[in-house]
Amino acid sequence: MRTFPRTTIVTGAAGGIGRAMLAAFAARGDRLIAVDLAGTGVAAAVADYGSDHLAFDCDLGSEAAILDLYTRLDAAGATIDVLMNNAAVGPTMAATRDTDVQAFRRALRVNTLGPFAMAREAARRMKPGGAIVQTASLAGVLGNPRRNAYAASKAALISMTKSLACEWAARG
Repeated sequence: MRTFPRTTIVTGAAGGIGRAMLAAFAARGDRLIAVDLAGTGVAAAVADYGSDHLAFDCDLGSEAAILDLYTRLDAAGATIDVLMNNAAVGPTMAATRDTDVQAFRRALRVNTLGPFAMAREAARRMKPGGAIVQTASLAGVLGNPRRNAYAASKAALISMTKSLACEWAARG
């Protein structure tokens, strides 16, 4: 196996932004760990970069699935230098009166609780100098009609990211 300067996890890696992140980090010479839902083609998203890169299916709306992902990463001997929390459930464009609580909860689980658990577990394994980046949205700071669940989840993500930055800054 080749030696890499850094190992980077990208969630939501099978989508457009995730694939662009994979390409950018591969160009820097990073070892890639691509993460996305089963059936999204996450293995294909990373395959072009070589067999030293890894792909994992994971439902980021489930803490149990995230803990299992980190167990698999630990078993593979993966170090973590960079976490790109990019995965999200997009806006449904349903009017608030047509949005049920389950849909709202799913947006919060995937877009807020998933990045929290991913960041927490990455931070437990990172050495000083690591980086955690969360993909948010203008929806988290602007009014967003017909996207209440998405906007609320992204506002929470923005606030959580600020809090994590304050808490972990001293660790480098």
